[in-house]
Amino acid sequence: MRLSLVTLLFLASCSVLAMPVFSAELPGAERPRADWITLGFGAGDLGQAESHENLLFNEMAFLVSANALRDSKIWSVRVTRLASDTVGGDLALLCDRVITRGDLLVSAGVGPALVYRNRIVSDEGPLCCALKSSSDDDDLTPIIGLAWSAQALFGERTGSGFGLQSFGGIADRRSFWALALVFRLGDRPTAGEQR
Repeated sequence: MRLSLVTLLFLASCSVLAMPVFSAELPGAERPRADWITLGFGAGDLGQAESHENLLFNEMAFLVSANALRDSKIWSVRVTRLASDTVGGDLALLCDRVITRGDLLVSAGVGPALVYRNRIVSDEGPLCCALKSSSDDDDLTPIIGLAWSAQALFGERTGSGFGLQSFGGIADRRSFWALALVFRLGDRPTAGEQR
C-alpha cells in the first residue's frame, strides 16, 4: 500500500497535536498564558495561475484565528479565504511552536485542515457573483490537507499588536499560500513572561 505525501504529512501533524499540551510542571513554576484573536489581510496564490503569467500575489487573502498560548505552544483555530476568479482556503487546527518571545513573538506550526475550493462566475443580473456548480470531473468538495503558518507579532507583552503571518495549505491540487498583515486583539500573558 502506497501512502501519498499529503497523507504522511497529515499523520505527522496529527501526532504532533496528540502530544501533551504542557510539559512537566516544576514545583513553583508558572506557565505563560495568553489568549487572542488574529485578523489578517494580504495577498497570496491558489496555485492556478498560467505559467506565463508569473504572478506571486494574484489573490486577495483574509485570515481569522482564535489563539491560545500555553507554555511554549500556540493552539489556533483558523479560517482563511483567498479570492479572485476562484475562491479557496481552509478551516484548520494548528499547533505552533514559539521560537522566541519578548517584544517580538515568532512562531511556526502545522496542523490538519479542511481545504476548500470553489469557482465564482460573474453574472450580469442584480446578484454580481454566484457559486458555479462543479462538474463530475471537477469535484470541488472540501478535502483533508495539511495547514502551515509562520508569524512574527509585535506587541506580545501588551496582548494587542500587529505583525506579519505567512500561511497556507497543502492538499494536492488545492494547495495555496499567502502573506498577510495581521492585527492581534487579546490579553497580556498572565504568568512566566520572559524579560
